[in-house]
Amino acid sequence: MNVPARALVVDDLASSREWLTRALRLAFADIEVVAAATLAQARACCTPPPPLALIDLGLPDGSGIELIEQLQPRGTLCIVATVFDDDAHLFPALHAGAQGYVLKDQAPEA
Repeated sequence: MNVPARALVVDDLASSREWLTRALRLAFADIEVVAAATLAQARACCTPPPPLALIDLGLPDGSGIELIEQLQPRGTLCIVATVFDDDAHLFPALHAGAQGYVLKDQAPEA
């Protein structure tokens, strides 16, 4: 498995950003994690594009789907981070290029 050196976490809730950052560091001990609370902040962190991004869909200044559409063609593995596990939320993200999702109500170790 190719271990990513850097990841982007995008979530407007500080507690969720911390949870996702912790989960990444548990999975990849030496990973550099950059966090953003808005779509605009996330876009500013994407030069160069990160190898991995955990992206919330509901952001205060837009949809995480917009970021997925921008990052996925540039080689970023985009994972949706959400509390929703229904088709109405996940299918649009998968259609935009997300390659998976994590549910934020799980333990970070999961």
